[in-house]
Amino acid sequence: MINVKKNLFIILMLLVIILLLFIRCVDNRYINNNLQNSDIEIAPFPEGTLEEYVIYFANSNREHLVKEIRTIERMNESREEIIMRELMKGPIDSSLRATIPPRVRMYSITTADGITYVNFSKEFVTKFSGEEMQEATTIYSIVNSLTELSHVNKVNILVEGERLDVYNKLMSLKEAYSRNEKIIMGSFMSPAEVIKQYFNYIANKDYRRAYDLLYRPLDINIDYSMYYHLLRTSKGDVIDYTIRYYSVNQVNGTITMLVDYEEITEDETRYYKNGKFKLKNEFGEWKILLDEIEVGEIQE
Repeated sequence: MINVKKNLFIILMLLVIILLLFIRCVDNRYINNNLQNSDIEIAPFPEGTLEEYVIYFANSNREHLVKEIRTIERMNESREEIIMRELMKGPIDSSLRATIPPRVRMYSITTADGITYVNFSKEFVTKFSGEEMQEATTIYSIVNSLTELSHVNKVNILVEGERLDVYNKLMSLKEAYSRNEKIIMGSFMSPAEVIKQYFNYIANKDYRRAYDLLYRPLDINIDYSMYYHLLRTSKGDVIDYTIRYYSVNQVNGTITMLVDYEEITEDETRYYKNGKFKLKNEFGEWKILLDEIEVGEIQE
């Protein structure tokens, strides 16, 4: 009797195990069929896209910009973020120099209507070191790198969310900057260098190049022939200029230079005091406002 009960118990246990296996098999088939018939897709491991970027750094003297080409795997970042991340890392080429000051943080970067807005921490100002030339290479390394993107036309740089009147000495951050191709090819001319070059062109009778250094508002109808005639009759006997002193004042992106200088002719030397020249940054170059030139007072 005991053996019969034992056998019945074993048979029941086997039936239970078989039933459980059958239920499990049915459940697995049901789940697999549902997955095959559903629209749910299991996302694969995310793959990046290899893209080429042009990043601009300063040359060894930090006078002009040189490009580095980098191949980067882009995941979920915007192209603007990648460019700024690489720029803030610094150059790979040991002959080039970083342009972003140390310990700078980038709070945000967005693009709207062709303008990219980059917001930096205060270290962008407080950790900056250098003169106007380095000021220019820092700003245009950002601008030129970002405007390599076809959808970016200008770049507006902010510090702690603010648009600064002056970054370091002369260059304003109030307005957005356009691309500057000339700083890639050569050094950025300061306002003082522009005035000196202007005087040199006049002394050498190279009036065409002197004219090209002028910013001519649309309402000032003076073409080159008129300008040439004016200088030919008034400055034709000048053989040299010497700048003795100058001061610089920056207001709303316009530079005013007060210049004391000597105008040298074959017969005499005329000394002018407080000659006033206003300059405007146009497409990365300082231009002398034609209608704002005041030659100053002749001193005895």
